[in-house]
Amino acid sequence: MLGDPGILYRMPIYLGLKLNGVIPLETNDKTDRKIAYARAIELLNSGGNLLIYPEGAWNVSPNLIMMKTFTGTVRMAQETNAEIVPIAMEQYGDKFIINIGKNYRIPQNSYKNTDELNQELRCILATLKWDIMESQELSLRANIPKDYLDDFQTEIIGRCNFGYGFTLEDALKEAFHDKNVTNSEDVFAHMNALIPNGANTFLYNKRNHY
Repeated sequence: MLGDPGILYRMPIYLGLKLNGVIPLETNDKTDRKIAYARAIELLNSGGNLLIYPEGAWNVSPNLIMMKTFTGTVRMAQETNAEIVPIAMEQYGDKFIINIGKNYRIPQNSYKNTDELNQELRCILATLKWDIMESQELSLRANIPKDYLDDFQTEIIGRCNFGYGFTLEDALKEAFHDKNVTNSEDVFAHMNALIPNGANTFLYNKRNHY
């Protein structure tokens, strides 16, 4: 399943992906999401295999091993009784390390709801990624450059920017956003609309304090 296919339509690699049976998915289009989901269900019911990325976006987070995941993967498994093969991948320079876990099947009589199953799958994937990280040489915090996050995010954006202007904001927007979780950017978003004056100076001091 390939999200945001517009970046590849005019590139030779897309022809190979299309011949291999890729399901294109414009993530910002509700109708297109429904069509892609229906095609995926049809594929799984016919005994086919589907490669899907439940995070739905590049992980450019400064502290999340595994981002929040979309529920589509477990919903597909429930509808088709398909097994999920959890695969974690980490990149170190030009080296990729892959960790494949045990097949995950959702029992037909499961009492867990979709969100609970989705969280269970996310924990499995996070554990697989953690196992990879533990296999690597330890780095001292003092040896990590202060601008490491900026360099990491810049590298990720550069790898997936195929000349159409993909930005860090695009990567952040495409990720799953839990309505029950408020991040620091949302908390202080109102600050951009404020006009500094004597009556609201304390708000800026408060922000600087935190």
